[in-house]
Amino acid sequence: MNRPAPARSSTRQWSRVLRRGIYSLVLGAFVPIGLAAALSWGRCVEFPRRWFNWETGSWTGKQLQPNVSIEGPLGRLAMQWDSSPVLDVVSLRRVTEKEWSEWGLAQYPDVVRVPELVRADLSVRESLRGEAAFQSRWTAFADKGKLLRSRAPSWASRPPGEGELVLIETAAYGWPLRVLKNHGRVFADPADTLAITRMDTDGLGTFKNPWVAHPAWGIAWIPIWPALLASSAAYGVMWFSLFCGGALWRSRRRRKQGRCTGCGYDLAGVPDSSPHLVRCPECDLRNVRLDHTR
Repeated sequence: MNRPAPARSSTRQWSRVLRRGIYSLVLGAFVPIGLAAALSWGRCVEFPRRWFNWETGSWTGKQLQPNVSIEGPLGRLAMQWDSSPVLDVVSLRRVTEKEWSEWGLAQYPDVVRVPELVRADLSVRESLRGEAAFQSRWTAFADKGKLLRSRAPSWASRPPGEGELVLIETAAYGWPLRVLKNHGRVFADPADTLAITRMDTDGLGTFKNPWVAHPAWGIAWIPIWPALLASSAAYGVMWFSLFCGGALWRSRRRRKQGRCTGCGYDLAGVPDSSPHLVRCPECDLRNVRLDHTR
């Protein structure tokens, strides 16, 4: 009479799968966090230098996004968005009504006017027909064929509607999603936002910032939870596939050698516990005979 397989054998298999799942989740979270922290450190120390853009304080591959003004919950804000494959820096600035009329709209036009400005820019360049070099901030943007970003990302912090805090720069790191960020804050006279009084950052570490216009400095540590959870799940699936793939290869190898697929015990000479199955005397796992699997 055939005995059913002991419950401990099945429990042992499920516990092994559970351990692999936990290890995969831990490693899946560690990879994007470690990568983002390393990227923020690399930006602070300008490493690797051969890939570093000394003018913008970022890596090469920067995407062009014109400065625009956007509507926020507390009023209109000036937005500057610099992007690269591993880094996004978004600056949101509060500008007074007087400054909007004097220079704000010229430097940060409304997003609805940008297509018109781009078309005018291309028309001027077409009329010159190569007779003179014509370059502007709209020319490069139009040549790249990028989509205009008309709103700030959800992870970008916004300055309050009043007070000395007039600009918040958010630097977000990670690949393919941005998972960690830190902020730089600029304080100025509320009546004259160009009269800067001080700057600070919540980034970790003490680094010399050669780009004064980039206050978001230091190692990023603030998580962007939706992106971090998604990245952790994606990397976790990758690690789990590697773990399970290795276990599957080891199981097939042991079976071909006539050993137990669970513990590797040599099953030569062990009698069958049921047709085509042999029970391992070491771990009680039932194994399929190799000559019955073909």
